[in-house]
Amino acid sequence: MLLVLAFIGRGYIMSALETFPHHLLSGIFCFIFIIIIVLGLFDKRKYHIGILSIVTILVIALFLILGVQAEYETYRTLDEYGITFKRNVYVSFFADERNGNVELIKIDDNDYTVKIRGAKNAKYRFSLTDDNNTEYEFEYYYDENTVVLNRTN
Repeated sequence: MLLVLAFIGRGYIMSALETFPHHLLSGIFCFIFIIIIVLGLFDKRKYHIGILSIVTILVIALFLILGVQAEYETYRTLDEYGITFKRNVYVSFFADERNGNVELIKIDDNDYTVKIRGAKNAKYRFSLTDDNNTEYEFEYYYDENTVVLNRTN
């Protein structure tokens, strides 16, 4: 139960990092409630210290393992960049771009929307290639409450 509360609290804290201050109090309440549960369930002081220490270590490990990066997701149409495809399109990331994600959503025969995901403190590069081997390179990053998507070629 304490681990579930820690996961829920972490989720609220991550949400607060993305849209501050929403859910900040919910996250803090989850971690305070963990302390209240431990103090209420166990009557000896040595149990209090031991269990709270273990829970603290698990919560810190939870944040470190799952990362503290706030993520974003947005949609952009490719016709903003004067790009229309007549055939299939393929997405490829450059070798160093492991945490970003780009999905193509086909609207009609010539128009695609790009679904972009990434961490707020990272910059990503990807390319779109059609059946004619025409390649379009892009970079995107998060800047001042908006996602910047630039065509680089």
